[in-house]
Amino acid sequence: MKSTAIIFCLFYILILNAQNNKDLTIKILSKKIVENQNIDFVIKNNSKENYYILIDTLFLADAKYDNSYFMNPYFILVDKKNNEVLKISNILERSNNVDLKMSNQNFTLLEIKSNEDLYFKLQFKIERNISAKQTSYFLVDRKKKYYASLKYTVSEMFVDMGYVKKRIEAIIKKDYKVFTGTIESNKLPVVFIE
Repeated sequence: MKSTAIIFCLFYILILNAQNNKDLTIKILSKKIVENQNIDFVIKNNSKENYYILIDTLFLADAKYDNSYFMNPYFILVDKKNNEVLKISNILERSNNVDLKMSNQNFTLLEIKSNEDLYFKLQFKIERNISAKQTSYFLVDRKKKYYASLKYTVSEMFVDMGYVKKRIEAIIKKDYKVFTGTIESNKLPVVFIE
């Protein structure tokens, strides 16, 4: 019986360590998420590796890239029961058949050295005019309670795409890796502006 308890405890500790040993983490530093106001957040490199992180320089990634490729950083909104709130991108007009995923390569590579922190500001909006042709918005009931977190996603598929790969290879230093994966921040209550 004791050996079973010891094995269980060791297994539990290993699981906790695996969850806590993320190379990169993202944390919102603001105390609450207020509509139309900037929130402060940090991306931390907790590893011994040096990384490049891909950041959309206009923080409007949903206008240019499909969610499965490259969306960073972007807000996730959940209700009290932790159900994700639907986000809609409304294309008002299509002038041609341009592939939005690759039509504008407006991203930058930022170095984040081992044990370094990078600080950012990002405005939280329920509705955002992405361009003259597209609006992105969350379907919310302003009388209900919501929580928001930030999510950062870069897939290996995006990094391996022709133009992106060439651009990265032209810049990257030998002792750096390009971070791929998804990280999500802490959740904070949302305050709506009337």
